[in-house]
Amino acid sequence: MPYDATLERATRAGLLTGPAVFAGVFLIFDVAPSDAFWPALFFALLTSLAAIDGLSETVPDTLTLALAGSGLAHTGLVGAPVLLPAVIVVLLIAVGLGIERWTRERWIFGSGDLFLFAGIAAWFGPVLMIDVLLIAAVALALHCIVLRQRTSAFAPSLLVASYLVWFGGPIL
Repeated sequence: MPYDATLERATRAGLLTGPAVFAGVFLIFDVAPSDAFWPALFFALLTSLAAIDGLSETVPDTLTLALAGSGLAHTGLVGAPVLLPAVIVVLLIAVGLGIERWTRERWIFGSGDLFLFAGIAAWFGPVLMIDVLLIAAVALALHCIVLRQRTSAFAPSLLVASYLVWFGGPIL
């Protein structure tokens, strides 16, 4: 299947699956539908990014930047301080841009992964982003050990970690 078709299919699957799964969880925990818009948007974008990364091992900048922008908008709308998350997002994007040329052909942690993590940091803030990163690292390591692989896409692990932290709360 050509790359464009894979990207389109993964994006559609993610944008449909994210809100559906999140809506199911919200029904289980009995949360009002009016409170579900922002989390559904977050998980739709993140699920789409995880599907794309899992299928093509790339993370599109447009979706990661949309994730970061929507996270900062949500943070501002709920009245939380936006300055520190915004600084973290800008720093992660700057580092991602800085290492982009160096990591492009080496099949290692790339700039798209940093942009994706910047988007997650915008949603979770500085304290919970550490929890998400630790859980995602453990999930990725377990995935690689079980499947006997040296590398794997990072976005699916970040998706699992985000669900666990969103619904389970902080671990540290």
